Amino acid sequence: MKMKKKKFTASVSIRKVNLKECICSLGYWIHDLCNH
Repeated sequence: MKMKKKKFTASVSIRKVNLKECICSLGYWIHDLCNH
């Protein structure tokens, strides 16, 4: 049970990182669009 919880927490943190990267790349794309 302890192992399962640890695994779940790891997957959640990975998902958060992916979301952060997605938002960052989207922000750069919008910034580029505004400049051009």
